[in-house]
Amino acid sequence: MNPHITKALASLQNAHYAGYFDEMDKIVPVELRTPYSQHKGMFTANSYPFNFYQKLEVFAKDVDKALSVVPPVAEAYDKGNVPPVTNNITINQQGGKIGQLNTNSQVDNRGANFNL
Repeated sequence: MNPHITKALASLQNAHYAGYFDEMDKIVPVELRTPYSQHKGMFTANSYPFNFYQKLEVFAKDVDKALSVVPPVAEAYDKGNVPPVTNNITINQQGGKIGQLNTNSQVDNRGANFNL
């Protein structure tokens, strides 16, 4: 479990809602910001339901699940399995080559041809 989730749940168990939100602020992913903002708004307005504790606990566990999903590209990148990407840009039909762009190294624009 994510350490911030662990701390947030510990704060929740001690009825320290501010501590819960302090920890969750650090890690809630973009796709879960809307429901998170609603929960935080209820707390700030002091207008939350009787089962607020349970809702926050379930939400924290949902965030933990969302954080544990690693996109395949990110996982490959972390393992160093990403090949260098090379793009050649042509500026006209005659095939004028501006240069070669290597995203994993320096740009080499020596000998660029411009046929306009």
